[in-house]
Amino acid sequence: MSGALAALQRGFDVAVVGHHDDRLAVARQAGAVGFCGASVAAELAAYQPEAIIDTVQSADSFELVIATLPADYGQVVYSGFTPGLPDAWASMTRLQQRSITAHFQSGWTRERLTKVLQSIESDEFALSQLPVTLIGADRCEQAFADLVAGAQVPLGSAIRWE
Repeated sequence: MSGALAALQRGFDVAVVGHHDDRLAVARQAGAVGFCGASVAAELAAYQPEAIIDTVQSADSFELVIATLPADYGQVVYSGFTPGLPDAWASMTRLQQRSITAHFQSGWTRERLTKVLQSIESDEFALSQLPVTLIGADRCEQAFADLVAGAQVPLGSAIRWE
């Protein structure tokens, strides 16, 4: 829910999928679309998401990712922790075949986040040495359109959200 609320704050169109309609009410009140019930797969496909944050990480949620994200530029972020699962719930092969980018986020603690932010501030990772083009938030949509269209784009870009 925090990811959905942050995306809404940034101006994205957001849909939230869940099993409990009363919990989805928070997202709906904030401006998101909420899907719940037997017709979730069809409704989500009609919504045509370009990115999904999957906090469930199950075989069923993976099938939603494969069925609804566009090939070649769809993105999924797996956010959460799945302890003790004996079997794989996702197939990297299927994601790769559709050229869907996958990101994995888990284990975030206050200490870990603080260390990462301090490392960025002190330039421990030498990020200042990377050739990065700053793109204003007002140019993001065009930059992504150029990228998807195959136009020549800067090697590395950072979005200036100011």
